[in-house]
Amino acid sequence: MTGNMATIRRLVGVDVFLAVLLLLQVGLTLTEHHRDTAREARAPQPFPVPEDPITVTRSLCNNVDKPALQNRTAVFETSDGSGSVVFNHIYNFHTKKCEDNNNNNAGVNDALKALLESVDAMAKSTRSLRQDIRKARKDSACCGRLKDGPGELGTDKCSSTTSPEPSPTPEGFFPRDCAQVLRQGNGQAPSGVYTLYHADKSFRAYCDMDTDGGGWIVIQRRTDGKQRFYRNWKAYKRGFGKLEKEFWLGNDIIYKLTNAQHNELRIDLEDFEGEKTFARYEKFRIGNIADNFRLEELGDYSGTAGDSLIYHKGMEWSTRDEDNDNSSEQCAVVNYGAWWYNRCRVSNLNGRYGDNTKDGIIWKTWKGDDYSLKATEMKIRPFYFK
Repeated sequence: MTGNMATIRRLVGVDVFLAVLLLLQVGLTLTEHHRDTAREARAPQPFPVPEDPITVTRSLCNNVDKPALQNRTAVFETSDGSGSVVFNHIYNFHTKKCEDNNNNNAGVNDALKALLESVDAMAKSTRSLRQDIRKARKDSACCGRLKDGPGELGTDKCSSTTSPEPSPTPEGFFPRDCAQVLRQGNGQAPSGVYTLYHADKSFRAYCDMDTDGGGWIVIQRRTDGKQRFYRNWKAYKRGFGKLEKEFWLGNDIIYKLTNAQHNELRIDLEDFEGEKTFARYEKFRIGNIADNFRLEELGDYSGTAGDSLIYHKGMEWSTRDEDNDNSSEQCAVVNYGAWWYNRCRVSNLNGRYGDNTKDGIIWKTWKGDDYSLKATEMKIRPFYFK
């Protein structure tokens, strides 16, 4: 009986073992079928137009036997043409073999190296394209479709696109100041926004062709208080506002202009009763940014407004975030403006509009210490113009 039981156990064990083997075989068959299905799903498809480097990488080795894709150079073009080169390079990657008999990785490595080089070139081309787009938008939308010329000095100084444009300067004529524009036109050039040139760079400026013989580059204007003048150092360095309305031309540009030649300064003032006056200085020059745009030179005064600028001669420029005055208090904050503050001010032409306090647009020698003026203009002109 014991022997029969042992025999039965052996037979059952063999059957169980065979059943397990059968199940394993079925499982392997199903697994292989699943793998074949997945492999078919991942089979190479017709080579797509790659939209990014990842798409290109996935297609490198799966499409080596397909015909080379035709050039697609019209995707975008930058000013230097580098964009089309990038796309040509990428679109023809799949023509390179991904393995050979000697080194199975050689083809892949070469393709990936070329891909990295092309991605780097694409990044540079994208930056160039963005620059072209920004310049096109500026020329068309901001500057009334006027082309600036070989370069740009300072920042965007755009005029209103709804106002009439002045007569263009003759072709091949690159005036460095408004006086040259006026002389080129035999004294008939109208006031307005012109493109001027300095050291192979161009900038846009408003030319006053009417006041005292004309030929003035306006560097500051206040008329209605719609432009905020309580700004930081960076804003005054670059300039802000609209050239045909209220603006500050920019300390970078003013420095370059006043150091290129001997310039005189004229300041025109108007109160709310319609009375007008002016102050004139035979020389005006400011320092560079390393010297905080110091009021370096101020020539002899003449005019009807009184001299409220001499007190500020030799002082550095101060803004709400750059305190360069001689006072224990921060003059730019106390007077709500930006100026060559001393301790603190006798004039404050960038102060708060319409505020008849120490924060206002002040010219003390004309209207006192607490009268805020209605309108101001600061303008420079070559001294030789006389």
